Amino acid sequence: MFTLAGSTFTSVPSAQSIFTAGVKMFGETQENYLFLCNGSQIPYKYNGTEFTRHGVYAPTATATAGTNSAGTLTGDYQYKVTAVNSAAVESDVGSASDTFTAASEDVSLTNIETFPISYGVNARRIYRTAAGGTIFKFLVALNDNTTTSYVDNIDDAALGTAAPTDNGVPPNYTAIKFHQERLFFLDPTNPNYLWFTNLGDPQIIWVSGV
Repeated sequence: MFTLAGSTFTSVPSAQSIFTAGVKMFGETQENYLFLCNGSQIPYKYNGTEFTRHGVYAPTATATAGTNSAGTLTGDYQYKVTAVNSAAVESDVGSASDTFTAASEDVSLTNIETFPISYGVNARRIYRTAAGGTIFKFLVALNDNTTTSYVDNIDDAALGTAAPTDNGVPPNYTAIKFHQERLFFLDPTNPNYLWFTNLGDPQIIWVSGV
């Protein structure tokens, strides 16, 4: 991908070697982003500065919970992590950690996933169950893409809202159209479904049978 100023083309560094030369591209604009895909590779977005993936992909690595030091947590706990991009759009949660049994202690969480620049991630959010629970609730935000560990000593009563479970990413689409504050997509591998974004939010994707 290149930008044009006068008669000079300048390459967008992060957009090199992404798509296949000679293959038709499909694109649309919304909220000062250009959304692009060629039907066979992961879609991307461009805002004039950043060239990053369209949609926020959930972590694939699993964080590890273990003993840290004496604290207040007692019971069985699990953790999940989400990714957050520069537009404050959050992914689905990744896989749950193994269950960790705490006994009046802090919990040390390690191996928290970081992401390549092309993912557009600049923060992560950690979710945790209450002792013996099954619902993952907000624990803390890591407002960077570098931190890989966290020490948890948060009481169950201080946990926040439940983790997102339906913040999807777009298919490798062959058509995209902006209409009524939504983007709509066609997936060549599954033509019986229509994909679309949240109202006024081009980065959270849903799918509907038709």
